[in-house]
Amino acid sequence: MSDQKRLLALLGIMAGVAMAVAVLSIWLLYRTAFTEQRHQLSNLAQTQVQAILTLAEHVSAHIAAKGLPTDRSPADRPLGQLGAQHRHRGRVVVG
Repeated sequence: MSDQKRLLALLGIMAGVAMAVAVLSIWLLYRTAFTEQRHQLSNLAQTQVQAILTLAEHVSAHIAAKGLPTDRSPADRPLGQLGAQHRHRGRVVVG
């Protein structure tokens, strides 16, 4: 095998290894970023559910303090239903 063919073979091997490392690195970074984004969105959804439940409790306490009539129980109201689902499932799945 001539020196020129060896050099071309070595360059081809080095290029293949470099491409494989680049593809693997990009794939791992993408997967990690995707997992991290999923975790952040889950935390955001849980925080918003807690905020909605707190608002619902505040509104219910305000209605009770004013002595206003309520025709439905808190569990029948949409916010109460959301809270009941959250407590039952432990999480709310959106979409």
